[in-house]
Amino acid sequence: DLRESSEPDNVLVSTRTGEEGVEQKWKLPTYCTDISDAAEEHQHLAPVVSIQVIFSDDSSGSGTKVVSLDEEGKMLVWTVVSLSNYDEDPCLSYGGRIKLLKSSVVYTYKDQFGSAKLWNLARTRCLNSHPSNSNLVFVGGESGFVLLKSRYGSLPAPNKFRAEDAESISVSQYDPSGNAVTSVSISNFEGCTPQPNSYLMLVGRDNGAISLYSTARSQPLKTWYVSGAVKKVAWSPTRPAVFIALDDTSRLHFFLLLEKQDGPVLIENVDSSQVESIDVAGLKQGAGKNDKVGMAVAFGTGHIQMHLLARKFSEPLSDEAELVRQKVSDF
Repeated sequence: DLRESSEPDNVLVSTRTGEEGVEQKWKLPTYCTDISDAAEEHQHLAPVVSIQVIFSDDSSGSGTKVVSLDEEGKMLVWTVVSLSNYDEDPCLSYGGRIKLLKSSVVYTYKDQFGSAKLWNLARTRCLNSHPSNSNLVFVGGESGFVLLKSRYGSLPAPNKFRAEDAESISVSQYDPSGNAVTSVSISNFEGCTPQPNSYLMLVGRDNGAISLYSTARSQPLKTWYVSGAVKKVAWSPTRPAVFIALDDTSRLHFFLLLEKQDGPVLIENVDSSQVESIDVAGLKQGAGKNDKVGMAVAFGTGHIQMHLLARKFSEPLSDEAELVRQKVSDF
């Protein structure tokens, strides 16, 4: 909770049983779910691989959701609650004013496989929420498929998106051909595809593939390949034609669909250390000014750098969504 003091907390740390604790200064979380509920169905029992925050227009924050996914396919949906009075929740830090309440549990594979053993299933790796329907979430995993899941109600079609050569692979099985999904990103812009009420989706894979989908079709519209396994793909929040991909050789690939359709227009090598992930966000500049795009670059050392994208990748054209739709129609 950024409203709290930025001063670190005093924590007693002991490396051996019975050894006197040494005081260190750490910043502790406002809320931690590790003891929120001992019941198996209410907690993650495997490594958490992806988290998505779904923001609400409610100024109190009470409608904001957090979706967490573990590698065994269990997805927990939490509601962020602002507190005005003291709360005895043991997961809450002293004086904390933000907590998480679990609202639903979704099992990625349960609908298809019932009580199938988890160790026979492909691990899930990433998720991304639908840009206009917070009930829908896209989940990617080692099977090479992206599955569309809902917190409640029926699913629209299609609800499974596959790689070009994945006809014989089950959505529950590990795909040895390298089609495992590592990242999913949905464009915020509607009207960029030939089909109505659909969006463009990017899927990154272990074999270096970056596949472009329409959410109205289960097969990719186009696939590009980069120099290494894809770690992250991300659409620009301001330009429908721009997206960025990070591979495991710490190269950043910048795509501009209106300028070049067969590959990136720019490749940046990050030489300082291994890059683990990236994320992009629009930065409001006030009335009469064009919004900028910030990019966070996370390194294996634990450091995070903030960058501003060049105007070429951040300032949109007036009719860009329609121009993108025309280009995509030719794929």
